[in-house]
Amino acid sequence: MAEVPLSHSKEAPPEATGQREDLVRRVASSTTFEKSPRLQAFFLHVCRCALDNKPEAATEQQVGICVYDRPPGYNPNEDNIVRSQARLLRLKLEHHFANEGKGESVVITIPKGRYLPVFETRSEEAAAPAGAPALVQGKPRRMLQIVVGVAVLFGLVIVWLAYLLEWKSPTSKTSVAPASSVPRPEQNAAGPYRGANRSGSPRRQRNPYRFRSYGSSLCGRIWAPLGG
Repeated sequence: MAEVPLSHSKEAPPEATGQREDLVRRVASSTTFEKSPRLQAFFLHVCRCALDNKPEAATEQQVGICVYDRPPGYNPNEDNIVRSQARLLRLKLEHHFANEGKGESVVITIPKGRYLPVFETRSEEAAAPAGAPALVQGKPRRMLQIVVGVAVLFGLVIVWLAYLLEWKSPTSKTSVAPASSVPRPEQNAAGPYRGANRSGSPRRQRNPYRFRSYGSSLCGRIWAPLGG
């Protein structure tokens, strides 16, 4: 690709102007604009206007005339080619500085409603060396902290519940007595319960008077034939 011609800014320091010119050249020659020559021309035109401090040359009508070959005096309200392409250019720049240009210390952006680019210094946390993996920042980092906190809290709750269950569970310290030492149901402290039969049901109480009358009658039957 041919070298990008850029004019020196009259107001910015020479060092800053030279760094910005180099940045514009790197962005314009990157793969971001490899298949978009018109967007590349759009980008270079507005960057020249910013470096030369000529905002009047970066209006919608001037961009349409200089970049998209519109006739002088054309009506931008009837032809919105510049506005539609400006949206694509903003997306291209955002994609470039998030991927191929993530190691750049200065970021070029085009604010909405304007066509003059802005050179902004990237913060130290956001800047990463070229080729280094991108760090987890912003919302992803906060989400990671929240997930870790919830996991730790959940683990503490599980440990506490396990402690409570172990503390409340009864611990048997008595040994099981042998079967021979276990008293039978029919036995009590005074000895076996004679009022129950082998089946466990209580025996019928005998009437002593009935037994005596039955014995007397039996004796009479025996002695009667003997003449007693």
